[in-house]
Formats: sequence, C-alpha cells, structure tokens
Amino acid sequence: MGRKKVVASVAGIGLIFCISLIAHLPAAFVLKFVQLPRGIELVSPKGTVWQGHLQQVRWQRQSLGTVDWRVHPFDLLTGRLFASVKFGRQSDFHIQGKGGIGASFSGKPFLQNFHFSVPAQTIVDHAPLPVPATAEGLLDVMVKEYVFREPFCEQANADFEWKNAQLSLMAQALPLEKVSANVVCDNNRITLKGKQRSLVLRSEYSVTMDANRKYKLDGWLQPAPGFPESMEKMLQMGLRANDQGRYNFKFNGQL
Repeated sequence: MGRKKVVASVAGIGLIFCISLIAHLPAAFVLKFVQLPRGIELVSPKGTVWQGHLQQVRWQRQSLGTVDWRVHPFDLLTGRLFASVKFGRQSDFHIQGKGGIGASFSGKPFLQNFHFSVPAQTIVDHAPLPVPATAEGLLDVMVKEYVFREPFCEQANADFEWKNAQLSLMAQALPLEKVSANVVCDNNRITLKGKQRSLVLRSEYSVTMDANRKYKLDGWLQPAPGFPESMEKMLQMGLRANDQGRYNFKFNGQL
C-alpha cells in the first residue's frame, strides 16, 4: 500500500511538472522550430506560447508591426486551436487589426470576427495598375468567418468598406465617397457584390470566380454632372450609355 502511495505521488508530481512546463513554454523556443514562408521574419518574441508578444514581424524587409496573442485553452476541448490576436502598431504599411485566428485539429486554418483597416494608398502602392494612381480614404475589412481550403476557401463571409474614397488617375480626381462590398465563398466558389455612391458617380458590380480562377464580372457605371469629362471620354471608347445614362459592362476570363 505504501509503495502504491509513493508511485501515485511521483506520478502526481510528474504530471504537475509537465503541466507547468507546457504552461510556461517560452514562445521564443517554440518559434525556433516553426518553418516560416520565405521573406517572413519574427523579431524579439516574448512571453509564452499561450500569451505573448512579437516586437515586429518583417516581410521583405518591411515591418508589419507588432503582434500580441492570447490562446484560449478551453477551445482545445472543442477540437480546435484558437487565439485572439492584435497587430499592426508601428507598421510600415499602416495596417492595424485584431480578431480570432486558429486551426482545427484536422489542419484547416480559419479566421473569426477578424477586423483590419489599411489606407487605400497602401493598396495602390502595391497593386499592378496600368497607369499611375493615388488614392485617399481608409479601407475597413471585417471577416466574419473564413475557413481555408485549397486553392481559396471552404467557407467565407466578409464585408469591405472604403470610407472617404477618392481615386486620382492621370491628374484627374474622382470622388467615389463610399464604396462597399460583400464577399462570400462556398467550396471555392467566390461571389462578390458591391456598390459605390457619390455625387458624380454611381456604380454596382458583381464578380464570381471558381476554383479554376475562371471569373465573370458584371456591372454598371452612371456618371452625373461633375464627372471628369476626360474619364467619360475613356468610357465611351469601349462602352455605350443606355437611355438612363448607364454604362453596362460584362467581362469574363481566367486569371
């Protein structure tokens, strides 16, 4: 009987030691074994795997800012690893956000109530546009849910809003004012529906794309008084206005 008590005590001490070791496992130690995508660098990790801080995440020598995280251990009982993150302070891209990120035990990464904002000019600076452009305003993105599946997504639902939107092309400023869109995904079929409203232009558009990157774009533009004359001439080169003054367009292809 005494021997059983000794064995039980040793086992109990060992269990407590293992739990303590896991609970206090340094993030810096664990991240040494993580294979990162090319160009990504994690700078000065602190804290534990359960709650920690990265002084900086660098991508192609530019800073994405700080990252703070807190893992929710009880979510492990539901078959998933889930953490709350906050990122973007001191970012070279001026992007900031927070939300839930995780992965199921089957290996599917996901986002949940993930919000971030980025200046429109940052997107223009990194987009392969055919002509020089500048942009004003802030793009807000709210990802209600996203579950990854090759090549795009298994499920997704996100809202985009471009506030105080203005785009300048060829020295012509175009006040878009408010641009909004909703994106949903179901088994790699992506559907985007959006609209734009301003005093000088109204537009609506929809895009669908499948897993083979085949897309269809459908929509219309309706200029109003004050719309730049040079831009309307460009529209007239490829489109024809209907009786309501709308320029309807349809395109399809493959990316």
